[in-house]
Amino acid sequence: MSLEDRLFSAAYLETADAVIALDGDGRVRTFSRGAVELLGLGADEARGRPFAELFERPDEGERLLELAVASGLVRQFRAPLRRADGSRQFAWLTARAFSENGRADGYLIRASSTTKEDGAENAVREALPRLERFSAVGQMAAAFAHDVRGPLHVVASTAEYAIDYLKPGPELRESLDMIGRNARRATASIKALLEFARAGRCELRPGSLNDVVKTASEFLESSCKKRGIAIERRMAELPPLLVDPHHLGAAIYNLMTNAMDAMSKGGRMTLTTGIEAVSGRVLLTVADDGAGMEPDVLRRVEEGFFSTKETGSGLGLYLTRRILSEHGAQMKIESAPGRGTAVMVSFAPVVEGARAAGAAR
Repeated sequence: MSLEDRLFSAAYLETADAVIALDGDGRVRTFSRGAVELLGLGADEARGRPFAELFERPDEGERLLELAVASGLVRQFRAPLRRADGSRQFAWLTARAFSENGRADGYLIRASSTTKEDGAENAVREALPRLERFSAVGQMAAAFAHDVRGPLHVVASTAEYAIDYLKPGPELRESLDMIGRNARRATASIKALLEFARAGRCELRPGSLNDVVKTASEFLESSCKKRGIAIERRMAELPPLLVDPHHLGAAIYNLMTNAMDAMSKGGRMTLTTGIEAVSGRVLLTVADDGAGMEPDVLRRVEEGFFSTKETGSGLGLYLTRRILSEHGAQMKIESAPGRGTAVMVSFAPVVEGARAAGAAR
């Protein structure tokens, strides 16, 4: 066996990961050792079978392949698979399509078990060592938060009390202001880290981007009105996307909050959705006519813990990009001093066949 053959075998056949390669017709070509263990189906038995037959509902397997052709890559697609013994195995699937002119030449599928419903015992047993370590880290983080939040609150409130009731001079007042600002910023950082640690992976299903944008903007309408900021929505008719409304809504809400905070003297926030003519990708733009950003700030704005806000954690855009990445979306920011900021997000659309399947669910 050549070195090339041995490398291929190690990466795609003998790996403990569940890796399945399909031909352009969606039939199994290779079936890794991890896939055998996941589904209890021998590699020889699997070879040549339609991929959709591995699903409890074959239409879900067909839909996954359609989505992969439409977008090139589908992440975090959750569906129940059917093991050889007839039991159900829920799994997260990532599918990459190798296609040209809208027709697939082949697919590469990776699957990992999820601990829900039947067939969960094996996944729990395999994941137990990692879960125990993550649990210990989580307990330490919770204990740290409880221990630190109290003192930070005391520091911030004491600084405010001293300013209000002691009437300090300018120099002392500036120092007390600095103490309060830093205490509040540390509190915000702890809160953001804990929210990130608690966040689960996105569960993607066909849904409406316009609905998510509308819901997120409604939460901010009252705050914007108080600040003299008008919200303008320019919503085009869109195909459905693969979305997790909760996580995606939180990401879009954060983009809108940043736009609102950039307009300290009032202004207009414009929310625009549409379809890019050439690629067919679905577009969302969140724009403001605020102060804009200097080039050095724009270069660093997505770094973790970097913030221009006094009480900001510096994790908002970092977490937003993580959520958008799980949706297969790309984010671009344009800004200039005195010209406002525009955040542009592009998503791969769901194909017509998947639209019908999603509507039937």
